Parts: sequence; C-alpha cells; structure tokens
Amino acid sequence: MDQLMEKDQMILRIARNPIPRAEAWQAIGQDVSYAGFNHRCDRLIRAGMLNSFKQYNRRFIQAADGGVTV
Repeated sequence: MDQLMEKDQMILRIARNPIPRAEAWQAIGQDVSYAGFNHRCDRLIRAGMLNSFKQYNRRFIQAADGGVTV
C-alpha cells in the first residue's frame, strides 16, 4: 500500500506543470507498465487530484491544485 501512495505522490510531483502522460510515465521510471500508469492517473483524476486534457493530439496531466503539492 505504501508503494501505491509513493507512486501517486511521484505522479503528482511530476505533474506540477502540464506534462504529456507518456513523458510523465518515463519520468517515474519504467518499473510500472504504461497501462498501470494510466490506471493510476485515471484513479487520481476521479479523486480530483489530477486534471487531464488533450492538446495537440496529446494527452496531458496536471496536478489539480495548480502544482502546489505537499
């Protein structure tokens, strides 16, 4: 369970500024599959902690609090 929370915090830290999902996945490391990373992002989006938007035919993510992460 701690590893899940740690990965979620890593995603939120990386997404302080808008970043394409694929680049965020590469930034946290390849120890998790891209499908697993997308599942985590979708869960964070449903929880209201992460925003997702599409721009230039790419899917971006950004921390919902405008980048202020604790």
